[in-house]
Amino acid sequence: QGWPSFAGYQPCWPRMNCHRGSSRCSSVCKTHFKYLDEQVRQIESELTRQLQEDERSQRLLEIPGIGPVTASVLATELGDARQFACARQFAASIGLVPRQYSTGGKPTLLGISKSV
Repeated sequence: QGWPSFAGYQPCWPRMNCHRGSSRCSSVCKTHFKYLDEQVRQIESELTRQLQEDERSQRLLEIPGIGPVTASVLATELGDARQFACARQFAASIGLVPRQYSTGGKPTLLGISKSV
């Protein structure tokens, strides 16, 4: 079956001569939003089904705040996780680093932030 492709998708409102604030445009946008919302639900459902078959993903899904999308990305990034000596190395590999504040030559580590 595979994943749906949106590569060639063209939005419909320019072809329908919609004007800002028109009820026709609102209706088109609402219909389009419902369509996209359903596509997201289907993809998340398929992703969840696939995650049910993977033990690592199951453990990741038990963490509060980790959903199907994050669990699948983490499971992919982690691999078997043997390449990381510690959690800090894994965090650094995906760009999460502790913020630092230094004063008087004494560094203080703060919360984790995403480096760009």
